[in-house]
Amino acid sequence: MNWLLRFTTFAVVLGIFAALSLGCAPQYPELGDAPILAPVAAEEFVPAVPARVVVKPPETERAEHGSSRYLLRLASDSFGMHLSAQILGETLDKQLPKHQIDLQMMNHEESLLGLIHAELEAAICTVPLRHRDRRRGLVEHPLGELVFVAVVSKGHPVWSIQQEQLADMLHGELTHWDQLGASPRAIECLVLEDDDPLWKTMIEGCFPGRRCAPSVRRFTNEEVMQVVLSRKPNGVAIMPLKSVVPNSDQRLLMINGVYPSEHMVRTHKYPLRVRCSLVVRKDAPVEVLRFVSYMTGNQARKALSTVLTTCR
Repeated sequence: MNWLLRFTTFAVVLGIFAALSLGCAPQYPELGDAPILAPVAAEEFVPAVPARVVVKPPETERAEHGSSRYLLRLASDSFGMHLSAQILGETLDKQLPKHQIDLQMMNHEESLLGLIHAELEAAICTVPLRHRDRRRGLVEHPLGELVFVAVVSKGHPVWSIQQEQLADMLHGELTHWDQLGASPRAIECLVLEDDDPLWKTMIEGCFPGRRCAPSVRRFTNEEVMQVVLSRKPNGVAIMPLKSVVPNSDQRLLMINGVYPSEHMVRTHKYPLRVRCSLVVRKDAPVEVLRFVSYMTGNQARKALSTVLTTCR
């Protein structure tokens, strides 16, 4: 009987152990109000959005909520950014209080593709539209001309220079004034820094594919350039027309026999110029057309006139 009692006792103990394993949950100490690794539902995950991206509301939402701001995506190169600093300020807020500008840095081709695919509303461009761009529904509205001039001392013997000769001068191929019929003195060429947005635009527009030689002296400020030029009788400073400070001891050279007067610029006869335009789609909505009207109106023209010879 001892073996039967032992067997019964073993079975009872085994049954109790099985019951505890299957039906009883282990008890842990409290970890606080929430578990350390709380499960998160899929809809609770929010993807990170880059800081510069502004979410554009649907057109229907804009139409229903008259007080909402209209987001206008405007693309430009470095020169366009420089212009935008002149005009997208308090004046815009007063004229178009419901417009919000998302300014994006792009090159010319990227801007046109963005407009064609309706990823942009407008672009500031310094390259004329091609026929194929117009066929794809783009139109340009002129803002003005970026004009560069060649400044020399008043007593300098040279009065006119060809555009190609000026390019050779910048490139270091034309190095002495006697190559232009003057005295055999070395040419001292003064220009803006290579990364200056106005200078880059002029080089790309007037001398495509050319680079300034290392011997050309660079400046960050046009006024300093003119001061240095006053001490350089053999020097020539190439700079924006709007930055020239009147000086009775200095004068402007003719380019291709054309003097850089306002009339010659407006009639497109003066060659050292780059036209700046606002490009939009032909089927642009009324909010974009209002922006075009502002950019080509008197208030913006007055602001742009510090940089451009503006269109009338």
